[in-house]
Amino acid sequence: MIRYRPFELHTHTVHSDGDFTPAALVQAAHDFGCAGIALTDHNTDAGMQEIYEAARDSLLPVIPGIEWTTYYGHMLVIGCQGFVGIPICNFFVRKYCNGIIAGTIQMGETVEVQEESKKRRLLDFKWMAGDNTIIAKMAIVGWLGYLVSFACAGIPVLSNLTNANIMYLVMGIIFCVLGFLPANAHVKAHMNGFLLLAVLSVVPGSLATLSLEDLLRMIFPLVGTLIVGAAFVCLFGAIAGKVLHVHWTIAFAIAICCTIGYPGTQIIVDEVVRSLHCDEPTRVKIYEHVLPQILVSGFTSVTVASVFFAGLICPLIF
Repeated sequence: MIRYRPFELHTHTVHSDGDFTPAALVQAAHDFGCAGIALTDHNTDAGMQEIYEAARDSLLPVIPGIEWTTYYGHMLVIGCQGFVGIPICNFFVRKYCNGIIAGTIQMGETVEVQEESKKRRLLDFKWMAGDNTIIAKMAIVGWLGYLVSFACAGIPVLSNLTNANIMYLVMGIIFCVLGFLPANAHVKAHMNGFLLLAVLSVVPGSLATLSLEDLLRMIFPLVGTLIVGAAFVCLFGAIAGKVLHVHWTIAFAIAICCTIGYPGTQIIVDEVVRSLHCDEPTRVKIYEHVLPQILVSGFTSVTVASVFFAGLICPLIF
């Protein structure tokens, strides 16, 4: 028997032309009986962090999206990889946690890490913290990454390893560690909207000549790619888990996090752990055991590995 769940896939908040704050939108969707929503503010994702935090407490699934204004009308852009990754990750995290409660899976020992006192980093100049200054520093770091890529162009193998997209990321990490760039520099410079505009500016032009037949031909390969990709991700996750002596359930969950990223990874763990049938001390212990693994997997696969492999593969394809 097919069960239908009401999802609202077109919503706005005060971050564009809506009346609700992100938290109020979550509450309204919950009161209305929605099983989930997609936040699609006009030309911005500024409300995503707020709505994820609000949805975490209500366990309401939120799909990232945007309503993009083009010369041809308004276009809804909705993240689809989460439709595959989130249910799979949720299922295996839940299975892993229930295995811990049942005693069939051992958590291992808990290691306490003492936080070291913060030391002044080499290039950490506190007075260079304004929005425009951070943007200028990001431009300098990006330019240095481009120079490295340009210097290595034409050298076999090395030219792919030093692809400009990879070097932007590598330089960003290096200068963040040195203190020249703050963590989440684009957020602290309040330039999320600008970056989103730059990234999506090429989309309307490429879709202008897209016919309905072309769109329909794209759907099945896209869905097939997501399904086959998820299957192979889980397969290699299981192999890596076997080598590293990690239980296969959490290995699957860690692997599929490459389609989710933060804060979706934390929302999944919060939702699963909150629904466990156990006492509070056990729930806290499981949460502290599972959350770091899922968070780190999302960070490394989405922000590091995806950029690295895209930098290697895209030049070969295009």
